[in-house]
Amino acid sequence: MATNPLGRLINLFFMTHRSLHKHMQEAKVITAFSFLQFITMKFVSEGGQASMKDLARFLSITPASATSLANGLVRMGVLERIADASDRRVILLRPTAHGRKALSRTDNQAKKELKRIFLQLSDNDRKSLTIILEKLFAVLSKEKVASPTRRANVNEA
Repeated sequence: MATNPLGRLINLFFMTHRSLHKHMQEAKVITAFSFLQFITMKFVSEGGQASMKDLARFLSITPASATSLANGLVRMGVLERIADASDRRVILLRPTAHGRKALSRTDNQAKKELKRIFLQLSDNDRKSLTIILEKLFAVLSKEKVASPTRRANVNEA
């Protein structure tokens, strides 16, 4: 693990993300979907619908990969394809009634497990973590793409 504080923070961020993902898989918290399918369903459901282009951009994958992912969810009956009313060449994805129920059930299971995990932290630690994550979210919300200078500084960590 990196010895400088910023490097350690970055390593811990990625290690925590991987550990959380692994924990959720091993605990079989997300059972109706794979983790990627779950993220996809949440993204499409939050907007009510999404284009393949939007999905590919959100997941940072190729349009072909987004199509393959969507095909599986359509076959499962949790997403459906619809034509865009303003441009029939554009195909949109939207959750089916079955998909909304499966997502709601899975989301509740995931939140229940996350709550169990976070309750292992003290009240003060949870408050501090909340404040930090709110600040980080605010920074990321304002900063769409890091400038080359900013990226270079992060890479030095």
